[in-house]
Order: sequence, then C-alpha cells, then structure tokens
Amino acid sequence: MNYYNKRINSGFTLTEIVISAFIFTLVVAIAMVFFVAILKQHRRIETTNDLAIGLQRATEQVRRVTVSSPTHIEVLDASGNIILPTGTPQSTASGPSIRIAPAQNRYFSVEGGTDLLDAATSTSGYNSTRTTLTLSTSSPQATTQELIIPGATCPSTSVTTLDTTIFATTAQPSNPQVYFAAGDIVTIPQTGFGGPRQLTIASVGTSSIRFTTELNDTSTTWALPNGTLIQNTAGPRSRFTIITTEALPLKIGDLVYYPDDSNMATYKVLAHDLVTQTTTSPVMNIYIDPSTPSSGTDANPFTYNTVTRELIVNLQCLPPGNPVSGRTTIGTRTRIRIRSTPDNI
Repeated sequence: MNYYNKRINSGFTLTEIVISAFIFTLVVAIAMVFFVAILKQHRRIETTNDLAIGLQRATEQVRRVTVSSPTHIEVLDASGNIILPTGTPQSTASGPSIRIAPAQNRYFSVEGGTDLLDAATSTSGYNSTRTTLTLSTSSPQATTQELIIPGATCPSTSVTTLDTTIFATTAQPSNPQVYFAAGDIVTIPQTGFGGPRQLTIASVGTSSIRFTTELNDTSTTWALPNGTLIQNTAGPRSRFTIITTEALPLKIGDLVYYPDDSNMATYKVLAHDLVTQTTTSPVMNIYIDPSTPSSGTDANPFTYNTVTRELIVNLQCLPPGNPVSGRTTIGTRTRIRIRSTPDNI
C-alpha cells in the first residue's frame, strides 16, 4: 500500500483539527459580527418607526382637539400659570403646556329682561344701556345633550322604559361659569331690534354675564329681546402638557392629555421621553428653519401666535439607549392652523 492510500485510511492529525477549528471559529465570528450589525440596524429601524408613529399619533391628537377651538389657545408654564404673549405686536407665547376650549356648541337663552321693547307684541328684554344679561341655566333641547347621566351605570338588559336615574329625559342644567370666561368675546346675533354685536365679558355669575361696556353705546334704539340664543365662548378645557417634574406614575418627558383640566385624575399618556425645555437637560436645539441655522431655535414644545392663530407643536424624543441598537432619537415639528375666526365652530 502506497503512502497516498495510507493517508486516506488514516484520521486527521491534531494540527489539522486545530487549524480547521480555528478557521471555522473565525468564519462564525465574522458572520456573527455581520449578524449583530444587521440586528442592530433592524432594531434601530424598528425603534425609529415606533417612535415616529407614536409622535405622529400624539401630534394628530393635539391637532384634532385644537384645530376647531372657538377661542385662543392658552399657553401654560410648568406650574399651570398662563404665559402672556410677547413680541411686537404681543402675539407669541411658548411653554410646556397648552389649554384648549373644545368646540362645543352650547346655547344659552337670554331671559329676565324687564324693559318693554314693543308694546304691540308685549316683547320684553334689555335696552341698549344695559351691561348685564341674565341667562337660562338650561340649554335648549336642540343642543346636544348627554344621553347617559354622568356616573350612571349602563343597563345590562333590554330597555323598555327610560329610567330617569340613568337616562336624561329633560334639558340638563348648564352653568354659564363653565361655558363663558372673563375676557372672552360674546357674539350677540342679529334680532328684530338691531344688528349683531360683539362684546367683551367683564365677569360671569351663576346665571348671568356682565360686559365691559353697554350692550350698544352707539344706538339708543337698539335692544335685545328675551329668548335670544347666545353661543358659548368656552367650555370644559382640555390640556396637553409635558411632565417636567416626576409624579409617579407620570415621568419626566411624558406627553399627557387631560380631556378636562378640572379633573387632573383622568388623563392619557400620548408619548414618552420627550425633551421638555432649554432649562432642563438635555437641551432641545431644533432650528425653526432647518435649512437656515440663523433662523434661531425652538426652546419649547408648544408655541402659539394669537395673530396668525398658528400653533407649533415641537416634539423631540430622546429615549434612553439600549445594548442592542444604542440610542435612537426622532422629532417632529408641526404647524397647526386654528380656525381663523372664533365664530366658525
């Protein structure tokens, strides 16, 4: 038997096994490097998509609530205080929170006027020199009402009769102090006794509103009859805020939506890990116009212009890093146009 045949019938030498194992290990190591790199890239793309979708949904929620607001949006600081507009003219306010009056059509009937406006029809109301109107505390039936009384338990069986402890069968009381606010502008519609008027509210009572001027200080023949319907200027206010001080379960950077800011126990978290303000770390540094760095930077999540009625929603997400994909960041800067006139609700 020659040497060649002897090599075929013999096993591998130790040197050959070691070399083969080394080559195999090297190939696996190289493959693992590429595999981990691909895994990281996939995780990064997946995380980026999730963050982008989350911010898009959060921005859309802000847009849906704010776009039809009948009054100007209020910008609040971290303590909930209103930030007054600045600039020339004074129009722009920026902060971590905004409060919005939803577009709820609620009408109040003018009543209680004792001035005789028309003797032939015995029509009474308010003459032009009056400054205070009494309003009905029950909104007319034409206005949308809640069918289920708040706090009632829905019936589990078929309904054959309307249980007055569950279902509203009459007009629900409406408090003018909820649907009007001092400083709001009320539009009084045209009646048979005069054209439309816009008046500024000085104060609101439990059943009345007082204006800063007479109902009509330019005409002595103008009058407002009882029964005229006046639309609300405000209502239960919604609030969007980015948490700047941790109060578990809410964490710093959470974007929180409160449907009614008089009840801060009911809320929904729309996004996490958002940068708050330049006064905190990390610092937000997004250019107003990315193509022009000299345009300046945005320092706050919300900026509202009372002249152009434009709301800028600036959400910058900076989540913590992880060992697989590292740190993934993403941000959106969206301009939302609010209704051009408060009447168009």
